[in-house]
Amino acid sequence: MSKVTHQQKVEAIRNSGLTYAEIAERCDVDTSTIFRIRQGSIADPRYSVGLAIDGLYCGVMRKKAKHAA
Repeated sequence: MSKVTHQQKVEAIRNSGLTYAEIAERCDVDTSTIFRIRQGSIADPRYSVGLAIDGLYCGVMRKKAKHAA
């Protein structure tokens, strides 16, 4: 099983309808930080940012699974 990167998680969150600004606000960082993570310029974000992205990603995936059921 392959690991989902933060870059892929941000892409999935964006595809769910959130903007870079909304993701950044929920992660308590600048929009540019989220954009750079998405572009791959920041492969290993701060721990707190990584946790926030993970939380948003899990929420998106739960919502997606709920709609698929």
